[in-house]
Amino acid sequence: MLAATLPSDRLIHLVYEKSGYPDLVQAMPNGALRLANVRLLMEYAKKYESSGFNGLSGFVRMLDRLEQQDADLASASSVSGAEVVQIMSIHRSKGLEFPVCILAGCSRRFNKERGDVLLHPELGLGVKLRDSETGARMTTLPREAAALEIDRGEMSEELRVLYVAMTRAKEKLLLLTTVKDAERHWESWPPV
Repeated sequence: MLAATLPSDRLIHLVYEKSGYPDLVQAMPNGALRLANVRLLMEYAKKYESSGFNGLSGFVRMLDRLEQQDADLASASSVSGAEVVQIMSIHRSKGLEFPVCILAGCSRRFNKERGDVLLHPELGLGVKLRDSETGARMTTLPREAAALEIDRGEMSEELRVLYVAMTRAKEKLLLLTTVKDAERHWESWPPV
């Protein structure tokens, strides 16, 4: 009954108040941003009502039309109008661009430690054998072939991830690394 008589913004406010939905949303992961979006929905309803349109059904129809046209209302940002620093994984940054990107950990080595038994989907099983007299482990040709193919696949994936990381910057890309003896490394570099 209230949906037919109340303006959409007041109805949404009433639902929020009675249900405690804003409190629930705020308790979820990324709660501050979720709460800002909940409040923003009410602001959009207020603007809808103040522009001369009335009622929840009309507001919902407007939202449906926006969805059908692949248009969308802007969502809230966690810090509106301010420049912010976002820290994210390379995988999460895929498809996004930023004015300045810092790629840390460029000195990290690839983990190539392999066990005695390797399984490759095409090459099959490769194992190290144990010499019964000395107890020494010896690698076999199938294990070496599997190790090479696994390394090749992992290196290819690492290069794809590096490409994604290096193409996120619009203006400036900073690559950070660490060295054990910075002064010695610095002296060996040519003057800039």
